[in-house]
Amino acid sequence: MRSLMPYRDRLNFWDLDLFDSLFDSSKLNTKELKVHMKEEDDKFVVLAEVPGLTESQLNVTYENGVLSIDAHYDVRKEGENNISIRKSAYYWNYKIDGIKADKISAELKNGILKVDLPKNAESKAQKITIKNKN
Repeated sequence: MRSLMPYRDRLNFWDLDLFDSLFDSSKLNTKELKVHMKEEDDKFVVLAEVPGLTESQLNVTYENGVLSIDAHYDVRKEGENNISIRKSAYYWNYKIDGIKADKISAELKNGILKVDLPKNAESKAQKITIKNKN
């Protein structure tokens, strides 16, 4: 298999941390959330796709100007002869300054997590008039 790889990839092949990830569940199936963010006059709105997840599987925090969304999904199915366990973790972080932290709200509806981040008065966009000095 190694001979089929380009030479530049062979150098890093054994540095993949593969064996550590097999035994550390925090590294398995960790993905970024699909997120859309838009700015309105008085707030930022974050929409994250979280199909099939419930409020208890989601964690939304705003600390030191960073909005973080974490989702954890654990499924355990027991069959007649086997047990299957599937774990996934999704995450998203974004630095957003000028937010009224005590007014942040979030709601989950139809697999979409919506987070409203109201702006502080001083962080709202203002038009600046340019004076002509000619």
